[in-house]
Amino acid sequence: MIFGILMLIVAFFFDPEIVDAVSFLRNNMLTTLMSIVTSVILMFLILFAYFLLLKDSKKRHLLIISVVVTYIITVALKLIIMRERPDAALLNFSGYSFPSSHAAVAFSSFAIMNREFSGFKMVFFIIAFVIAFSRIYFGAHYASDLIAGGFLGYGIGYIILNRKAVIKNIKKIFK
Repeated sequence: MIFGILMLIVAFFFDPEIVDAVSFLRNNMLTTLMSIVTSVILMFLILFAYFLLLKDSKKRHLLIISVVVTYIITVALKLIIMRERPDAALLNFSGYSFPSSHAAVAFSSFAIMNREFSGFKMVFFIIAFVIAFSRIYFGAHYASDLIAGGFLGYGIGYIILNRKAVIKNIKKIFK
């Protein structure tokens, strides 16, 4: 957790330089691959595959709740913070930058899938990471947008999975 906060702080200071560094990786083949990875259609297909992998209807509901709550919170935060997108975009992106909804949703679903299929943790992490990375690759986000979105999404997924323990701990605090 502390490492993540430090990453976020460092990223804020070096966001433009990180976007510039990632832009040097751009080439035709990687741009084609990243355009597939960053598409909303692929995100829905991945979420649908996760939904099908989860055999228990309760777990499926938790996945849907986690993704929807995460998305709503990121959209609300974008409207509150109103951070402009980087200037180095390969494509035109509308809306605001902070936090990344793609990263948040990807890592929210990662939290759910990791709990259910811990043996495939790295597969789910790599999928979430590549989705997030595709956003900085195209210049749609700064690194801090991705880090914040990733932590926000994972945190929401974790809270939804552990809601009973979280509520119990909150009640202890306010006693």
